[in-house]
Amino acid sequence: MKPAVCCICGKSALDDSPDINGDWVEFKNYLEQDSASLSHPVGLEYFCSEHISSALDLSNIDSDDALHKLKLTVSCEDSNINNGIHKVTWWKRLLHK
Repeated sequence: MKPAVCCICGKSALDDSPDINGDWVEFKNYLEQDSASLSHPVGLEYFCSEHISSALDLSNIDSDDALHKLKLTVSCEDSNINNGIHKVTWWKRLLHK
């Protein structure tokens, strides 16, 4: 299973604001797996509070297509795609706990 890290900006669920949270989105190609499976379900992706509403709007299409569209529409400044600020924070928390 993938960790709860936004597919667009890399923001961890731990870094999201406590009053507004991100969530997992089931896309059209979502395939539910049994609980014994160790792999991540196809079509299930996590989005932070900033990107969840845009992701939900595209939940009626396959996850690959939705992610492609979302990444095209989200500005690099907003999402920190290029500087990885949120990814560093998430990894620091993982390695130090």
